[in-house]
Amino acid sequence: MAGTNASLVYDLVSWAKTRDPDMKAAMIAELLNQSNEQVQDLIWLEGNLPTGTRITQRTGLPTTYTRQINSPVSVSRGQTAQVDEGAAIFETWAEYDESLLKLWADKGNFLFMQSLAFMESITQKFSNSFIYGDPSTDPTQFLGLAPRYSTVNTATANNAQNVIDGGGTSNVNTSMYLLTLSPKALYGFFPKGTAAGITHFSKDEEVIQGTNGIGGTRLLGHREMWQWNAGIALEDWRWCGRLCNIDTTNLKNQTGATDLTEGMIDLMYRIPSIATPASTTGNPTSTIAIPGKQIYLCNRTVRAALHKQMLNKTNNQLTMEDWYGRKVLSFMGIPIRNCDQISNAESQVT
Repeated sequence: MAGTNASLVYDLVSWAKTRDPDMKAAMIAELLNQSNEQVQDLIWLEGNLPTGTRITQRTGLPTTYTRQINSPVSVSRGQTAQVDEGAAIFETWAEYDESLLKLWADKGNFLFMQSLAFMESITQKFSNSFIYGDPSTDPTQFLGLAPRYSTVNTATANNAQNVIDGGGTSNVNTSMYLLTLSPKALYGFFPKGTAAGITHFSKDEEVIQGTNGIGGTRLLGHREMWQWNAGIALEDWRWCGRLCNIDTTNLKNQTGATDLTEGMIDLMYRIPSIATPASTTGNPTSTIAIPGKQIYLCNRTVRAALHKQMLNKTNNQLTMEDWYGRKVLSFMGIPIRNCDQISNAESQVT
């Protein structure tokens, strides 16, 4: 077909590279797969907008006065603000020549094996946006965690109080996050009226045009499309936080200024409550319980350093706990989950 980009479609050579010597379909070693466990941990809700979801936050309390008998006080009211969280459309396509697919009797198995790569690709793209997505630099993305918790300077942003400085100053830093996954804190959403999760479109024997008009080029092909409409909403930023500027060189040497567990404790004490169940004293509406499940999220460099601390018995708060039927490294009962999309080359957060 005129204009075909050979690097984007299957030809006979690339087809042959999916065959064993006996010409049966080969089992493909998925060397590019990653572990991005926050995708399975997230709570998912339907948004209330066609392109995202709108959240309402309390921004001001009514004023309470003290008074004397027969001395009136002023009327007051609370204040609220609304924030629209945007979703992103993650989409990827595949096209195959039908004549190529009919060369062998295992068309279904071939397409299944190829689909695994597309599913992994779309999951990795979402996971990267989950951490680093920034609509101010790429309007097709949703807002990720790193741009939300992007400074340690409380004069610049109120939520900087939940950003802990790990001490790194170079560009070989990484971050870890304490996340509360809940409709009242952080959750994933899909836009109103759309399907939850990844949707898949498959069409056999479709005419694909190379050039338009009468006399143009045509090809009978097979098309597939994977699409995921998704975003994240942060209802209450106080329930999440970031430990940034973790110098990965120090982690590998198990030396240096960065003390992970001290930073993790600092994060725990920055959220509204560490009591579970909540305190029973005072105003019942102010006994703040943790509204959902909590996780620490980091990459495997950080988790390996913490695991070594546990084995060296340098910290008795690092343990292996049950997490949905599996033993998972935990700190003070909070599971430490892995995200391979968190970089080891972050610049210093100031």
